[in-house]
Amino acid sequence: MVLAASYLGFLAATSLGHGWSAPAVATVSVVCTIGEIIYAGSATALVTALAPAHLLGRALARFQLSTGFGLAVSPAVITALASRGSAALWGSLAAATLLSASAVATEKDQGTHDLTDIESRRDSQAPAAFESGRRNSGHVALMRAAGATQRAHPRGR
Repeated sequence: MVLAASYLGFLAATSLGHGWSAPAVATVSVVCTIGEIIYAGSATALVTALAPAHLLGRALARFQLSTGFGLAVSPAVITALASRGSAALWGSLAAATLLSASAVATEKDQGTHDLTDIESRRDSQAPAAFESGRRNSGHVALMRAAGATQRAHPRGR
């Protein structure tokens, strides 16, 4: 929301007279920087919070891929939009940002419900999982001991 507001601020700043344009752009730049700081500090954490544990690596990879793709194509897109005027550039950026924020908010709401379902299933399965884990921990301890024995007495010496 802060980024979208700053894009609309840049649009308004471009329509001001020469005496007011530079101070307005400087002020809006501060707002835009705050928006970028908020985004940069929370985007990866949001992806991590929303992704199911078994898909976390894939979700983070897709996020980084989409970020890289956006950085790669943005000069061409911004140049094309700027050639159509300030309203096309800043209006499109604000609209795309609001659309993206809306999609993230929708996904976040769904993710919250999904996490509640996962937690309730996990809690109902906890006794069986604990018993299975207890049986497996003995197996793991035996495997570790065997590995330590093999390292202490390597074959062929």
